[in-house]
Amino acid sequence: MTGGAIGKEGRVSRQKAARWRARYLQKGLAGLLKDKAGRGRPAKIKAEQKAEVVRRTLEETPEMATQWSTRARAGLELR
Repeated sequence: MTGGAIGKEGRVSRQKAARWRARYLQKGLAGLLKDKAGRGRPAKIKAEQKAEVVRRTLEETPEMATQWSTRARAGLELR
C-alpha cells in the first residue's frame, strides 16, 4: 500500500502516511505506537505545577465564587 492510499484511508496527508509507513517497515507496530522523542511543543509548566493546579481546583473554592472558572484557574499562582 502506498503512502497516498494510506493517507486517503486514514484521512491524513500523503507525507504523514509515508512517514508512518516507513516507521512501520523499520520498527513494526512498536514504531507506530510511540511518538519520537522531542516531538511537539515543550511544556511551559512542570508536571508538579499541573498537579498543584488540579489539586487546588478540586480541594479549594475560589474567593468570592462557588466554583472555578477558566479565567480564575488560569490566574492561580504556581509555585
